[in-house]
Amino acid sequence: MLALSLHQYAVFCQPGITFDSRNYLTAAQSYAQEGVFRMADGRAFDAYPPLYPWLLSHFSPNLLSAVRGLNALFLTLSLSFYGYLSTRWIGAKPLRIMYLMSLLLATPPLFDTQFCLVRAFVYDISKFFILLLGKVLAQTCRASFVWAEPQRLTTLPDT
Repeated sequence: MLALSLHQYAVFCQPGITFDSRNYLTAAQSYAQEGVFRMADGRAFDAYPPLYPWLLSHFSPNLLSAVRGLNALFLTLSLSFYGYLSTRWIGAKPLRIMYLMSLLLATPPLFDTQFCLVRAFVYDISKFFILLLGKVLAQTCRASFVWAEPQRLTTLPDT
């Protein structure tokens, strides 16, 4: 039923392009063709960070497909991270499932005009979140190899 609803939504609504999305796509296209980031009106692209247009410029002929694919990838990565957190902090399996379902329904790329497989909203905040998460995980993994597991304090230390 959900798949049928999503299919109907995709057929009738078509991909939505917002003002910011248009600037990201134009910047990616101009960088791929000229090597310079430009906004849709031709001005210099200096109001936004250029990481995402640079990444999109590598998919120059199929920008909208790249946007959908990258949104799906980063959404999957962020939901996987939240799933991992739920296994660490939520004990009962039914509560974990309810938590993940509520997260899935409340996540902006699924809920609003940014549905990653249907819409083509160029959403860069999730990408920066994943990059930050990767940095934190790398630091955590490196720290776990350096230091031993912390011991629980069962008695007061001698002073």
